[in-house]
Amino acid sequence: MPLNPDLRLLDLLDGHDTRPALIDGSLQVTRAELREAALRAASHLADLGLHRGDTLAIWLPNGAAWLQLLLACAELGVMVVPISTRYKTAEVQHLLDVSRARMLVVPRQFLDQDFAAQGHALQQQMNTLEQVLVVEDPARVLPCAAAATLNSPRGQTHDLLCCFSTSGTTGFPKLAAHGHHSIARHAWHVAHAFDLRPTDAMLCALPLYGVFGFMTVLATLAGGAACVLQPVFDAAQAAQWVRTHRITHAVGSDSMFAPKIGRAHV
Repeated sequence: MPLNPDLRLLDLLDGHDTRPALIDGSLQVTRAELREAALRAASHLADLGLHRGDTLAIWLPNGAAWLQLLLACAELGVMVVPISTRYKTAEVQHLLDVSRARMLVVPRQFLDQDFAAQGHALQQQMNTLEQVLVVEDPARVLPCAAAATLNSPRGQTHDLLCCFSTSGTTGFPKLAAHGHHSIARHAWHVAHAFDLRPTDAMLCALPLYGVFGFMTVLATLAGGAACVLQPVFDAAQAAQWVRTHRITHAVGSDSMFAPKIGRAHV
């Protein structure tokens, strides 16, 4: 199939509506359900005052809510700033300040930390941060009551979509922005390079706030395959899920694979 020259992020979910898009333990979200949830979230964010050209920061672990918000922002033309769940408050404040994010999305708690309290503390310290949206369960889509029809002006494919932060090894992290169409196009090409198909499943343990994990998930969706999400990598659980969910693909980092490779002297 030739590549649509005006490919949108939501177009990656076209077809195979009843196939799972996201799997998180016993929770499953189909492709049709994720698309519908994204459109409702877009309407909800517009009702909260976010519009094309605004910036939203996502400080969440891997989960359905993360992807729902990304797709919603793509429809609105709102730029997303992914934030590492390992960052300290000062690093988060720097990214919020540089990006001029109007909204920050946080989990209630994660890794024994009170993210909600940290988010509200940041809001009190910053004039540009107008709202903090607290997510009770990042593994589930947000229960938005808004209609799936977007009344706000729709974002365009030449809009900026995602602004990733650098590692910050020489100072505070810097931001590098990427456009809506370039991200969707790259996901499409990766899916075809990996020959991802609707019968496949990808172990997605790398964090969505990083480029590698981010593109792995989008490429999986572009190929029609299922994303098996892990908020924190656990080797024993991953091995179990390989059998349970019939995982066909996995990508990882040195910290995931190198210790086992070293012991095996491969």
